[in-house]
Amino acid sequence: MDKVLKYLTYFEYPNNKFYHIGEISRIRDNGTPILNLYPHEYSGEVWEFIKTLYACNFIQPFDWGLWQDEAAKYIDYPDLLDSADLETVIKLLTTHVRKDRF
Repeated sequence: MDKVLKYLTYFEYPNNKFYHIGEISRIRDNGTPILNLYPHEYSGEVWEFIKTLYACNFIQPFDWGLWQDEAAKYIDYPDLLDSADLETVIKLLTTHVRKDRF
């Protein structure tokens, strides 16, 4: 838990840059395009956070696709996080990371 929580101050600081928008596509020397399927590029700290989530088993296998409506409630009503249990937090983190990946 402590390894994950060490990132809390990073995410709470509003002036941090969590990502930047990279080039949407580039052109090879021969003129053919290189499409970038991930136009946003996370900061090193965000990548480290995601790796830490995996290493500490905060990313768990479950059908997060079917759970998206439940996850959306926490976006619409963030005060619900105050009473979320650890299982729910794990599901939320898993849903966010996996949804972003796919």
